[in-house]
Amino acid sequence: MDQTFYDVLNVGSDAPAAEIKQAYRRLIRAYHPDQAGDRGTEMTQRLNAANDVLRVPSRRAAYDRELAEASEPIVAEPEFVPSPYSDPVDVSVPRPASGTASGPARSPARYSELRRAWWAAAIGLVGAAVALLILPPSNWILLTFAVILAAAIVALRQRLTVWCVVILAVATVVWPLAAGDVLFFPAWLADAGSVSILAQSLLGPLALSVNRLRGALAVLRAARPNS
Repeated sequence: MDQTFYDVLNVGSDAPAAEIKQAYRRLIRAYHPDQAGDRGTEMTQRLNAANDVLRVPSRRAAYDRELAEASEPIVAEPEFVPSPYSDPVDVSVPRPASGTASGPARSPARYSELRRAWWAAAIGLVGAAVALLILPPSNWILLTFAVILAAAIVALRQRLTVWCVVILAVATVVWPLAAGDVLFFPAWLADAGSVSILAQSLLGPLALSVNRLRGALAVLRAARPNS
């Protein structure tokens, strides 16, 4: 049986978050590639994959559900014996096109989360476009602050990459200054304000989608048999 993320971190499935964090830090130091060589590189990748899933409560809950589904016993259906006096009946059971009958990689939980994140991105884009049509230019700054607040909420719930934060900060600061006729900004930046707002509206949901996709890929890599 393949190792679970709990096995990789050498903790129980009911281990609290603090114990998981402590185990990850201890093992990541022990298997640093500079000390353990090639084996350390492989183990570090597995430790990072396990930590990316187990450190986030929602990902851990989804992973636990997948483990529970994979451990459920498969009950054999009783063989159907048609009566010689009845009409022929097709009792064949459709089989999946490919893959195994069970396992964490087949659960749709993580993919439904990704779909919800992309829907959030689409809604953010439509909402920003509608706001640009109905709000006068003097109120666009209010929309910018609303987008900043939404992105901050996403940042508090998910670990954003540095470039996402930099893009958000630059886009937030630059276009209001350009729209306010600050002398050292060229005039074309003022006309790019609407594009900047649309980009900011997508930044938070897009970063959320990227992080969830990274978690899903980590689960898929860990679920593959070791070569």
